[in-house]
Amino acid sequence: MKFQQIDEDSDVDVDAGDCDIVQVIENNGDILKLLRLTHVGGGYKSVFKGGDRVVEIPIDESHRFIYQLPAVRLTDEQDGRLRGFW
Repeated sequence: MKFQQIDEDSDVDVDAGDCDIVQVIENNGDILKLLRLTHVGGGYKSVFKGGDRVVEIPIDESHRFIYQLPAVRLTDEQDGRLRGFW
């Protein structure tokens, strides 16, 4: 999912693509736990890996989600070098 403004202190320009890609890892009805994904690079346009930063937001702030992106967890692509990436 694209999520607007994970860091409350940052200025975000949604039209310029200033959003974070996150994975919702828990939704208990009151709080959403989000794992921020980082771009892998290395010539891949849309491959992301999980980071080590988990952010919690109240469910009533879920309006900050801009898009839900389809995702596939990679397994054997590139001889397994991308295993576990999105």
